[in-house]
Amino acid sequence: MPIKGKAFELKVSEALKKKYKKSFSEKAIEIGHSPKKHKFDLVSEDEKIFVECKSLSWTKTDNVPSGKISTINEAVLFLANIKKRQIKRIIVLRKDWSRKKKTSLSHYYVDHYSHLLKGIIVLEYNLNTKKLEEIKNKHSR
Repeated sequence: MPIKGKAFELKVSEALKKKYKKSFSEKAIEIGHSPKKHKFDLVSEDEKIFVECKSLSWTKTDNVPSGKISTINEAVLFLANIKKRQIKRIIVLRKDWSRKKKTSLSHYYVDHYSHLLKGIIVLEYNLNTKKLEEIKNKHSR
């Protein structure tokens, strides 16, 4: 059974700390045009990196999980509405492979929703290797 929620965020936080040499914790900041606070899953101690984490999977029948895709889109919207400049905006998705589609959910998302990802980095976290991989659109690979 894959890990979710805070347990997944903790694993991602450890991997991000190795990658960026910074500590990460949950933090609320104001976003949007009529500012409203949003609690980001992970923010670097210097507030230069903002991260949303999603431990999602394909449906049991290996179909596209449209409801889960909506939650990724929502996280992307929150990241896109951070007012700060010169920061990294990252969404981390758990690696989940589809035999039927022959791709991971992260790759599927980037390939189909790259038009929403301007300025947002998509990282895929592999629970087995504990490694992060940046996912690029297949047209730019």
